[in-house]
Amino acid sequence: CIVAALVAPALPQPGTYHAFADQRGALGIPNFGDVASNAGFLIAGLAGLAIVLGGRARFEFSSERWPWIVFFAGLVLTAFGSAYYHLAPDNERLFWDRLPITVALMALLSSQIVERIGVRVGVALLVPMLVIGAATVVYWRATELAGAGNLMPYVILQGYTVLIMLWLALALPS
Repeated sequence: CIVAALVAPALPQPGTYHAFADQRGALGIPNFGDVASNAGFLIAGLAGLAIVLGGRARFEFSSERWPWIVFFAGLVLTAFGSAYYHLAPDNERLFWDRLPITVALMALLSSQIVERIGVRVGVALLVPMLVIGAATVVYWRATELAGAGNLMPYVILQGYTVLIMLWLALALPS
């Protein structure tokens, strides 16, 4: 995937990307439907954190909690980052939408590695995967600022992560 991201042609951010379906305001909030829909991320993230940190979730090893803590924290951050973006969609704000989504996705992959391959491996990969995920978003933003935006590494990482999680679920049942 790293090689593909480096050799694949650049994938620019489409100019129409920020033209979302719900552009109606309500309660003084522009793009209300898109902004308000982030409440689901907030509720799920807070509920997950309460369960994992409150001791209701049972883990064989305490270190197994970390990917889930980061995942649910990523959902909470996604709620705020995505709401911020949808208030006034542009590339500057889109960075704050994509970054926490990537954090949540990398943590979810780590949790599945913990569950299906091994605790040590999954926990050890958590930070490197978070760094790689964040790097794809930072790279996209840097290339945007340089005038030649390239989403390819971000898109490859997102697609690869989904495929790996599907493969893990099918090949290595929990």
